[in-house]
Amino acid sequence: DKSTRPPPKAPSQTALRQVSMLVRRHLRIIAADPSYLVFMLVLPIIMGLLTKAISGDFGFTVPDLDLTMLTPAEVQDKHTNQALQLLVVLITGAAFAGMAVTIRELVGERDIFLREKAVGLRPGAYVTAKTIVLALVATVQTALMMGVAFAINKPPTDALVLRSAPLELSVCCWLTAFACGLMGLMVSAFVSSSAQVMPVLVVAIMGQIVMAGGLIDISGKIVFEQIAWLMPSRWGYAMAASTLDMNVIVTYRTDDLWEHTARQWLIDFGCLSTLALTCLLVCLIGLVGMLPWLSGKDPALTILRATSSDREPTPEVLESIRKSIGIDGGPLHVIGHWLTGVA
Repeated sequence: DKSTRPPPKAPSQTALRQVSMLVRRHLRIIAADPSYLVFMLVLPIIMGLLTKAISGDFGFTVPDLDLTMLTPAEVQDKHTNQALQLLVVLITGAAFAGMAVTIRELVGERDIFLREKAVGLRPGAYVTAKTIVLALVATVQTALMMGVAFAINKPPTDALVLRSAPLELSVCCWLTAFACGLMGLMVSAFVSSSAQVMPVLVVAIMGQIVMAGGLIDISGKIVFEQIAWLMPSRWGYAMAASTLDMNVIVTYRTDDLWEHTARQWLIDFGCLSTLALTCLLVCLIGLVGMLPWLSGKDPALTILRATSSDREPTPEVLESIRKSIGIDGGPLHVIGHWLTGVA
């Protein structure tokens, strides 16, 4: 029966071509919204300028002082914790910038994604395109923020893994922003409406600030330290603190994750990268298996109205559409079918 046929699919495109098309479309959307573009460019500049509010003359360098004879109060009076506070501002800024870019992405495009998926869009290509755009935005924002911060504060001088200490510190901030952006995508895949995004963003950023380990010493504190392992800012801050040799700068605190060795820096890097990849995988699973049911609307009806508005939404027609896009068996069935196809 012609009335019960699913919407016709467009000719199949390769995953690479879909990614290219989606990246170009997303960049055009960003460029077409001047207010959003200005916000993304001004935010990192403001975060960089805020570092000037932290008093001290040593910037990101190890203070040229004999700290062994000073009490913790005297150390703080001499502002030798300046680098500790600088990293709080930069890592928090990177975390906020990353999440702010992505946390509305998937929930805001839910209906668009479902319609395009019905005509052949690959979920993997969709998420890959979002990830590429996030990487590009994080690169521009990190360059602006770190450029301003290094211009008004003494840059670090001793790199552990990369040849340039300023570049190494910038990589720490970039990876933090990127991982938090992927966490924002993950959240966006599971919230049911745009109204839920802002409260989640506020709570997430507060968690990043507290659990980073710079503002509050959480090293060795049961439960809090374990929760902090799930926060990108904890590992990003640890990478940056390792680069700066924070255990020497701040003599009244010690954190094993801040050890000034290439081995510890790479461990922190590996943990942050693993957390980022986990967020990406969970986001993809949510997009594939949960998105149709989180919208609160029948995805089959959304697709029918977008592709064949003149057809009646009878139960038979809607069921045929559900079968054509593979959501007739429930979330677990969809995820299992997708994982089988990937394997």
